[in-house]
Amino acid sequence: MTKTNKILIALLAVQAVLAAITWTAVKSTPEVTKKAPFFSFKSDDVTKVQVVATQGDKVQDPIVLEKDGDQWVLASSDKYPVKTDVMTELLDLLTQITVDSPIATTSANHVTLNVAKDAFDRKVTLTAGGKDITVYLGRNTRGNAQIREEGKNDVFEAVGVSVWSINSRASHYVDTQYLLADADKTKRVTVTNAKGTIDFVKSGDDWDIPGLLDTLNASPEKPAEGEDAPLPKQLDKSAIKGFIDKFLDVKLSEPVGKTAKDEFGLKNGAKVVIETEKDGKPHTVELTVGDKDDASYRYIKSSDSEFIVKAANYGMEPATQKEAKDFVKDAAPDNQNEPEMPQGMPQGMPPGMMMPQGGMPPGMMMQ
Repeated sequence: MTKTNKILIALLAVQAVLAAITWTAVKSTPEVTKKAPFFSFKSDDVTKVQVVATQGDKVQDPIVLEKDGDQWVLASSDKYPVKTDVMTELLDLLTQITVDSPIATTSANHVTLNVAKDAFDRKVTLTAGGKDITVYLGRNTRGNAQIREEGKNDVFEAVGVSVWSINSRASHYVDTQYLLADADKTKRVTVTNAKGTIDFVKSGDDWDIPGLLDTLNASPEKPAEGEDAPLPKQLDKSAIKGFIDKFLDVKLSEPVGKTAKDEFGLKNGAKVVIETEKDGKPHTVELTVGDKDDASYRYIKSSDSEFIVKAANYGMEPATQKEAKDFVKDAAPDNQNEPEMPQGMPQGMPPGMMMPQGGMPPGMMMQ
């Protein structure tokens, strides 16, 4: 073997060793980015949360959740009580967000990622240790949220968190059961509105409006010339039950607060007085139904609660519109229960006479 060959073999061996070292280094030390908590505090440190949402181009009114002693309340609704489990879920969701490298580092991307000051899906302000930190969250195509702290340009992806999991409706955080009366123990419901007073009294399992039918049937409307006399009236039991049930089980749509404002219309609102039982004792609760807001809700106030709330208009509006005559209908005609004439039977067939098989005998005519 010549000296030149020996040198070439040695160089080849060195190259092989260098290649092995390089391959091993690449395989054994991949680049890894460690996730880190986005917030520096824990859920127990948070004393206040403010949530603002956008819907289209409209920015909704903020809801403010605040810790009052050991209880969370809606500060934006005169301290309406908040459900503890729902609040715990929200705080855990936010304070456990972890992120890695930013997905954007300049303000030019903020609008596109829905985390700009004037273009966001959620704006959340947390108060912890007496300090406020505001973040903007925006949705992405993978269902996760982008998150940016106010005053900073870096935008991160919050994997496992969506903007929809940060609810912006006050009703989500409270017990929506506003009024509940036992239907079986409710014996009387009196409704007063601009059209008069209706007194519903339980009679067995049905509801009655005492004296109404006697009045209507004692002086029926006179028929026009050539028309039949009007049928007597009877109570529409199904309509009465459906009407009363709306006020025995009332769900709120949004807590409002403790102060009655003129625009609520409660001062001259309809009154629904329910005589029932509570804790085994007679109990009377008065529900006042006020005006509509600019959406599809009405302001209402129960005597059992210090809070005014909004409820769906379709359930509350009947209290402001109905009058006694709306709960009656024509009685069934006297012949309503007579058996129907069998199909194909000629008119005038004597009772009990059956059509002969094969049809009517030739020449036989019906009278």
